[in-house]
Amino acid sequence: MTLATEEGREFGTQFTVFRQALKPAGPAGLRSDDWDLDQVFLGHLAITDVAAGTHEHEERLSRQHPDLAGVQPLADRGARVFLEGWQLDLHAEGARLLAQGTNLSLDLTLLASRKPVLQGDRGWSRKSESQASYYYSWPRLQISGEIRVGGQSHRVSGLGWFDHEWSTSVLSDEQVGWEWFALGLEDGRDLMVFRLRRQDGRRDVHDHGVIVAADGTTKVLGSTDFELHPERTWTDPAGVIWPLGWKLKVGPEEFLIETPVDDQRMQTLIPYWEGLVHVTSGTGRRLGQGYMELTGY
Repeated sequence: MTLATEEGREFGTQFTVFRQALKPAGPAGLRSDDWDLDQVFLGHLAITDVAAGTHEHEERLSRQHPDLAGVQPLADRGARVFLEGWQLDLHAEGARLLAQGTNLSLDLTLLASRKPVLQGDRGWSRKSESQASYYYSWPRLQISGEIRVGGQSHRVSGLGWFDHEWSTSVLSDEQVGWEWFALGLEDGRDLMVFRLRRQDGRRDVHDHGVIVAADGTTKVLGSTDFELHPERTWTDPAGVIWPLGWKLKVGPEEFLIETPVDDQRMQTLIPYWEGLVHVTSGTGRRLGQGYMELTGY
């Protein structure tokens, strides 16, 4: 989510919940009590403060339980995802997010401005010949509310991008990670591209993306429809090299992607980089903003 105050102070926010099935202890479908569980939930919460140059983040892990973590149905086919006090209520018109950590918190309302978008082949997002996921996105959510970080509270508004993806596995043996970009452009378009990184360094034929036009129509991108080239790297204190500046070419268009804060690492159980980015033209004109995720580094 890309947010700002009325005065123009800029923030990036991330809220992610991973839900993993466990092997049931007893016969399938039989549960003796609320602790006879078959799922575990992992959550990540983060706020990037551009003016302060900081990236605060927190992680929570819990097994499924009515008082700890789970998914509950709501009225009108909505759903509540909750994890040890963090709560995301989803419904047809948008969502409400309440999440409080040690040094950060979010209280945000997300309203839909366009319909969800099916990724890949009608929602079937292939990662390799043997791996795929079901995947849809909800772009250009209109956000308003309050965040707290660095001991201060801020009233903010902006744009959000919601992803829901599920599968039995993620990557094949020859793949080591990915680069993912979700960008909201100032001309009303939204753009997602996803590049898989192979051990042999070759371009993966399953790279894909989507362009959502200002009127909500979509165009699916295949691996030959876009190019990504790293332009700048940053080395973290542990010596890991992260490509943080990129040139993205989609047909005749060219976008330069840069982050205003280099250290937006998620130093969690599985470390990765995810954070706010700016989009500009080759002449430096601001074209939009969004989020970038880098894994496997």
